Amino acid sequence: MDVIRLSFDLNAKETHYLKRELVTQEIHTELDKLAQSASFKTLLDRDTDLSDSELPFLRYIFKNFVLEFPFLKKEQDDKFWGKCETFLTEFQKKRIGSSDKNEVSQRKKMEYKVEKMIVILLGAAIQTVQGKEEGIKVDPKMLNQSENAENKASANKLSRDLAGLENEDAYMQWIGTNGLDINIVTVREVGEKRTLRSEKPHAEFIIQTYVEHSEDPNRPIYVAKRHGQFRQLHDDLKKKFPTIDVPNAAPKSRDSEKGKHALREKDRLSLRAFLHRIAINTRLADSDVFHDFLISDPITLTEEEQTDMENRKNIDRIRAEEEKRFRQEVDKQVEQLNEQLETLKQQVIAPGGLVSLFNEIKKADQLRDLPDSLQRAFEWGKINFAFVLHTYFVTSDAAAENLMNLKRTHGLIPYKTLRTVLKISNPMAMVKGVLDLFMAQPFGGRSLFQRLMEEAKEAQKNIDNVEKIIDDPGLCKKIYNSVYQESDTAIQIEENDELSPIMKTLSLLQNADIEPTLTAEQITKVAFATQKKNSQSRRLVKRLHQLYVLYMRKRDQEMLTELVFQGNTGDLLKEIFAIFYQPLAQVYKAANIGDSIIELAAFIDDLIAFVENIDVDDVRNTVQPFIQLIDKHEQNFYRFVHNVHSQDTTHLFDDLLAYIDKLFSTMSTGLPGKVNMAKLVEENLNEEQYAQLKVEINKLCDYHLQRKIRHLERTRRKVLEGTGLKDELAVDADVNIMELAKEDNGLGMIQDMEELEFLSDS
Repeated sequence: MDVIRLSFDLNAKETHYLKRELVTQEIHTELDKLAQSASFKTLLDRDTDLSDSELPFLRYIFKNFVLEFPFLKKEQDDKFWGKCETFLTEFQKKRIGSSDKNEVSQRKKMEYKVEKMIVILLGAAIQTVQGKEEGIKVDPKMLNQSENAENKASANKLSRDLAGLENEDAYMQWIGTNGLDINIVTVREVGEKRTLRSEKPHAEFIIQTYVEHSEDPNRPIYVAKRHGQFRQLHDDLKKKFPTIDVPNAAPKSRDSEKGKHALREKDRLSLRAFLHRIAINTRLADSDVFHDFLISDPITLTEEEQTDMENRKNIDRIRAEEEKRFRQEVDKQVEQLNEQLETLKQQVIAPGGLVSLFNEIKKADQLRDLPDSLQRAFEWGKINFAFVLHTYFVTSDAAAENLMNLKRTHGLIPYKTLRTVLKISNPMAMVKGVLDLFMAQPFGGRSLFQRLMEEAKEAQKNIDNVEKIIDDPGLCKKIYNSVYQESDTAIQIEENDELSPIMKTLSLLQNADIEPTLTAEQITKVAFATQKKNSQSRRLVKRLHQLYVLYMRKRDQEMLTELVFQGNTGDLLKEIFAIFYQPLAQVYKAANIGDSIIELAAFIDDLIAFVENIDVDDVRNTVQPFIQLIDKHEQNFYRFVHNVHSQDTTHLFDDLLAYIDKLFSTMSTGLPGKVNMAKLVEENLNEEQYAQLKVEINKLCDYHLQRKIRHLERTRRKVLEGTGLKDELAVDADVNIMELAKEDNGLGMIQDMEELEFLSDS
């Protein structure tokens, strides 16, 4: 019988995405196997050939990039990795991290990001005999076409004027608030009688709400609330939804009583942000508590209040126009800098280019002595940083809360003592110094450690509240035992993600292995929870599920504390600290990092003083002073970067740069050998399967096209909001480390999952 040979006709783009998907699936499979084994033995195996290994990709990554990382290069003995393996085994036994869906989600996101980083590296390094591959590319025309389609689709929606939709706060207000358009439009002063002869004025914030699904969605509802009622709203929501992280209402601004143009303007903005954060959570937004707060006891605005409302709308418009003007300034700078930064990018990704770039920083004592391309890069970073500060502390509704958080954190850090500690070159002495700072009780107050431990007390307080509402010790004890008893059945129920909260709770209550046995009366209370008409039973089981989540959260905290204080874990933490800090300690001492700590404190002092003196009503011309503030401190920052690299006698940073350069080389030159994609397909698929494969690949390409368009939309918004260095590196489908490193102002290469996917397409 003749063998029918397939005609492999995938183009460069289809070949690229087929290879990428195969690499992704193999990495996913290998990571699952590694997670189940919780062992480093396979990764450390030096005898088995890679082609015969269960984890060929991960073994390659571990051998060539993990073990070769400069800090870990000396730790090649099995004892260290044995301790790591013991830690992972103990961590698995304690089942930590299963209580909070947000924590589980964050952990899964991090696992996803690690997987994607490996796929990026291997996807670029594995080459095919078919030759050049091609990722999907999008241009502004495609983005504009997408926007035009969306504008047409939304033309029939509510047509009220929302100033500054590019602004994150307004974007949240319109896009993600579950059919609620909420604004605090004015603030009025109302007298409150304290005695027969005295009267004290207080402020009431007038909330305007449009409800999209009401009888008349274009008719606003106005209610007046005092500041304390917003705090009460938080407490009421927390009581009703103890498992949800309810946003906090910002405290009163300290300068809220100053007689400026608009009464309590900072409080108006921060409380509006508070309401928007609640409204984007579907469960909170749909609750009776929130709706009653927004629409109960409606009022009619007086002529004076309507005038003030229009004045404040004008302030909002001016604020949005100022943001728009500055965004245009940023876009202009992008055009001017693009050529220099493109040259810089090409220099960095070239072999040895990164080393050459940092050699320039080593040689130049002053920022002005750097080559023009590097100076322009620093200038662009300064403009973006100024925009971030401007957005965070001026134009954001949460600006007052952000400033308060900065002041509180700034006041907690003992900079001068920390400077002294950082001058100690002995890493173990450094550990002791940092721990002493951590445990210290300044002026008899609470230590940082004590502040962190208050979270456990808060968890117990929430448990007590829910138990009181349930008012059935037997049911509560059953739920408690399902968490704390080592029951295989309970663990299976806990890990079954297909069960709804009600069914999971009912399964635990029905489990005869968990004490105590329920009475007939208790069974009757919960037996009909699956019936929607039986609201009382459903409400009770929902409360029991909330209690279950709170017990799990408390247990996680206890297990984590127990794990941290185990002997093996303590020894491992000391070793890890010594491995990573010992070389850094020598560099920091040589670079006199202690002085840099004081300079950082001075910058934050200046920033706080500047923001506190901003007139929130006069929102114009507020960005340039931020740039001037950064100008004042930029040489101090540059001196820190220069000293750390130029005074490194240990060659630590040279080793790090060489390591990154090796990673570049692997991605650009590829691994030895090439994969024959045509042969792979022909040997494993028949004609029918090949046709199905092409359909799946086309769907995959369409998915990546839409995702890239969404990414460009997000990128444009982030640039406009000042939250990322995006356009200056000419984002396209070619993967390189400069593109990875630009994410989120350099705060993390893999901070955003969707953007990470965008970068992994080559």
